Amino acid sequence: PRHAKGLVTPDELRDQLKPLRQKKALVLKVIDIMDFNGSFMNRIRDLIGSNPVFLIVTKVDLLPKGTQEGAIEQWVLDRALKR
Repeated sequence: PRHAKGLVTPDELRDQLKPLRQKKALVLKVIDIMDFNGSFMNRIRDLIGSNPVFLIVTKVDLLPKGTQEGAIEQWVLDRALKR
């Protein structure tokens, strides 16, 4: 299937990440809070081995005012651990 220039398919991205399993790396996983399911790659641990992962959550400023930071953090952590 054709896709926009510069974009990769999920399968292509997985292929690009596979070599990280054999290397030491710090993995930065960027997640869009407004599209968590669409931006969260499942089973990344299979690709990156035991390398540490930092979850970076974007667009938190678009959530309703008064949203508790701790609640966001817990929600993201709960969802991430289930994948």
